[in-house]
Amino acid sequence: MYELLSNYPTPQKIKRAHFHSLLKIKRLTTDKVNQIQEAAHSTIGNSSLALQLEITPLIEMIRIQTEQINKVQAQINTLMAKIDSPITSITRIVERLGAVILAEIKNIHNFRTPDQLQAFAGLEPSIYQSETIDITRHMVKRGSSYLRYALIRAAKLLAKYSLHFKTYLELKISQEKL
Repeated sequence: MYELLSNYPTPQKIKRAHFHSLLKIKRLTTDKVNQIQEAAHSTIGNSSLALQLEITPLIEMIRIQTEQINKVQAQINTLMAKIDSPITSITRIVERLGAVILAEIKNIHNFRTPDQLQAFAGLEPSIYQSETIDITRHMVKRGSSYLRYALIRAAKLLAKYSLHFKTYLELKISQEKL
């Protein structure tokens, strides 16, 4: 789509383009080219020179940022391969999610119990206590929001793809623990 917009930044230019020149653009099929040209003919879109000049640098910025993201992701994958953490052996915990968890907790051995990790992530429930009652409420949300997101995302993925974890999650929900 970026190639299309780079070469034909306005509906008027798309209307005037030859069908075969549009078809040469990567990933465009005959049906898609027909849809695009039909939309260009029926649009009341603006074709100002300012918008034409604006779209080209925006597309270039998107390309550059996408390239930078891909480079960072490759570096993360290389580092995760060097670390060879067992966290990525867990079903559906990919390098990026594992990297977030490891970056936040540093070393799993810093936590003697799962409750300590849960508290560090801010996932433990808040508790209201008085002389007569104890009430457990929503999670406290202290700690790292990145770690909290990564752990919740990992739990959802595990529950989605593992029957064992799905059953456990349903049990906890039925016990009103979640």
